[in-house]
Amino acid sequence: MKMKKIIILFLSWFIVSCGSKVAFVKYGPVTLQKSPEVLSVKSSPDSVPAEYIFHNNTTNKIVFFSREAYFASSDGIWTSGIIGPFDTPAVVNPGDKWIFNDEIFVPSDVIDSIIDEGKMDGEKFAFVQIFHYTNHHIHCEIVVRWTVKLDYSQWHQDIVKKETPYYKVQINPAYFSNSAASERLDSFLGYFYKVYSGLEKTLGYLPIGGGKIKLKLTEWGGFPYFAPAASGPFVSIPASLIVNNDDWLYVVFPHELTHYFLLTEFPNPPRWMMEGPASYFAGKVCAALGYQKIAVDDGVKISKWGAEYAAEGKDYLFTDDWPQDNTGDHPLGFGRAFQLMGDIEKLCGSDIFSRMFAQWKQDGFRFPAGKSSMEKTALVIDSLVKLSGKDVMKLFREYGYTGK
Repeated sequence: MKMKKIIILFLSWFIVSCGSKVAFVKYGPVTLQKSPEVLSVKSSPDSVPAEYIFHNNTTNKIVFFSREAYFASSDGIWTSGIIGPFDTPAVVNPGDKWIFNDEIFVPSDVIDSIIDEGKMDGEKFAFVQIFHYTNHHIHCEIVVRWTVKLDYSQWHQDIVKKETPYYKVQINPAYFSNSAASERLDSFLGYFYKVYSGLEKTLGYLPIGGGKIKLKLTEWGGFPYFAPAASGPFVSIPASLIVNNDDWLYVVFPHELTHYFLLTEFPNPPRWMMEGPASYFAGKVCAALGYQKIAVDDGVKISKWGAEYAAEGKDYLFTDDWPQDNTGDHPLGFGRAFQLMGDIEKLCGSDIFSRMFAQWKQDGFRFPAGKSSMEKTALVIDSLVKLSGKDVMKLFREYGYTGK
């Protein structure tokens, strides 16, 4: 079905389908104007404003309700994963129009993936957005194709690809052109190797079936991050941290790699299992690899947030909506989750997490979609109780858990 849609799509700029009928938007029940004609990307990543004007040419109310999107190569052979769906409610009366203003975000990993696949058509590729609506109770859709043009000189920078035992590394050679920078790169790649081995031991399993992790060293500034991208998950590290020999990298890289390990295997965890555990396991690996002071200093800072959380009587740890209560940094709940991880180990044993994650992986465990953080936490508690035989519920109650 998806391939049929793509083939139809590239015959025209706009197509409307309603039931089994397909007609050009120009003559259909809903006609469309869009601007600009081409989405011009000035940097990577970038966002481009776009406007859609939908005209209702029927005698019925047209009710829009959702949309989704994806990126594609110009020939339609390469496509990203589906982005969305997103609620897009609008009612358009007969003869009226609806103006929808959008901000189309073009992530750098999409550009990289199209280049990697050899599908970049000059400087162009496509963005496709599908709008869903009802016309007299019949489900219809409008498929809109935009041409995306890379309008900046850096996009064709030659990226060096290097494979190591655990990583597929993409490197911008311009950042490592002198001998000192090149030596620091080699040194940190050696450290990254050790971090992977350390996390494998700490967490009890290999991510993505032991496949190699995509690691990007293609941007100069910004922050390290893990991206669960539709074109494939990756970790990005600013080259400046390596070139400047920044000590923070010794703890922040294990943090981001922990995200990769956990979120590729067990996506959609309860909110508290995001940043707190990532820093907790990162600190353990960082210390084990000889950087105890860096790990301790990071842990002290995060634990202070947890102490503030408790002292101020906060109670959102096991909810989905966390306030921004720590100006300029992560919420205080991050620190409280970090403390909870340590107390779980004290109660259940130092190997409790490696045993739990290994068991989850063996069982094919996944956090169910549509459940609240409180409900997902109940599954974590149940696993901890079964593996340790300890009164885990009492500990979680002390941290504010109110579920069953």
